Amino acid sequence: MYGVFLINSAGETIASTGVEKLDGDSALLGGFISALQIFVKQMSGNQVKSMRFGDLTMMMRQAGDKHVVTLHGVHEKQADQQNQQVVDLLNENPDIAATDGFIGLVSKMITSDDEAAQKVESGIIELNKSLKESAKDWGKTVF
Repeated sequence: MYGVFLINSAGETIASTGVEKLDGDSALLGGFISALQIFVKQMSGNQVKSMRFGDLTMMMRQAGDKHVVTLHGVHEKQADQQNQQVVDLLNENPDIAATDGFIGLVSKMITSDDEAAQKVESGIIELNKSLKESAKDWGKTVF
């Protein structure tokens, strides 16, 4: 997997990793994916699941109100499964803080072996809990 992009319903790329694999910027990708999905949904009632660009394949799914886009090599056999893993993680942890750093960790987790992936996933969840507690404590102190 070369990259992961989270795009909100307004077409803004809210978190990404692997943007260097694209000859463009992630903001353009977000607007394009959002517009494409809206168009296809209005025309057919479906959504685009994958697209091929040269030697890259984009896999796309929904996780809550976000589009999850993953970039893969065209011959990568686990592309669909890896995209689904990102979606599942986000759906199982809907209040997780989706940042570039988080998406980078998710990308590493999904492309690692099972034992390493479990360690990264538990680390991500613990980090998220810690960030929430810190934010709550900060809010109590400031307000």
